[in-house]
Amino acid sequence: MSDLYYVQKLNDVLEARKSSNPKYSLRAFARDLDLDSASLSQIIRGKRKLPLRSVKEVANKIDLTPLEKSLFLESFFKKDLNLLGSEILDPRFELDESYYEIIAEWEYYAALELFSLDDLKEFSAETVSYSLNIDLTRAQEVIENLLKVELISKDEDGKYIQTHNDVKTSDGIESAALMVSHLEGLDIAKEKIREFDLDQRDFSSCSFAIDPDRLPELKELIREFRKKISAFSKVGNKTEVYQTSIQLFPLTDLNRRNKQ
Repeated sequence: MSDLYYVQKLNDVLEARKSSNPKYSLRAFARDLDLDSASLSQIIRGKRKLPLRSVKEVANKIDLTPLEKSLFLESFFKKDLNLLGSEILDPRFELDESYYEIIAEWEYYAALELFSLDDLKEFSAETVSYSLNIDLTRAQEVIENLLKVELISKDEDGKYIQTHNDVKTSDGIESAALMVSHLEGLDIAKEKIREFDLDQRDFSSCSFAIDPDRLPELKELIREFRKKISAFSKVGNKTEVYQTSIQLFPLTDLNRRNKQ
């Protein structure tokens, strides 16, 4: 059997279902996953790869936790994710739609990143307000909401601490909160391009023609790039919080072209 996480997880789920229902079979498992039973047999023995078009659908059908789903998808798309000699894993805490406000508004992510600054003396509303250039009342609101959803807490000395070192949002899932966040990010970017000199920012783009069937692979390359940036940021003297955004969207009119 393959040592890939997604293969092991498929085997674990199959065995768990057979344990709870002795009549449950590989054929039934294949039916539930909308896969051919012969193909599934080869997949769970590590002899064949799960079809690209099915990977996210399968991950959704086997009731994984957010972390398990992240590892399931990452192991499927596993490529050379090495940076500075170490493999990049993604054990981040995943925020779902119940964290709508946290996902949608930029101040929350930025405030959490302040914990990573090497020169941070104390995490407080005053620090958040000063560092992010936001109103003190808004900074207090950000901290209160982070406490409410348990992304930060207080230690025995009353100091704020992070409960999760890294958080992420879901990939490839429609999210109203993420849409709001991305729109807000575009507005902020328009301000920053005027505010900062070229040596403090980077805005670039490229246009290209592509086979639409390869979009899932392209999106995975973007995810890998984001992981490498995250790993890269862990090294050095961290004194500022940055955000990088990568936009991918069609320039051709999909609706018009699809009618041809």
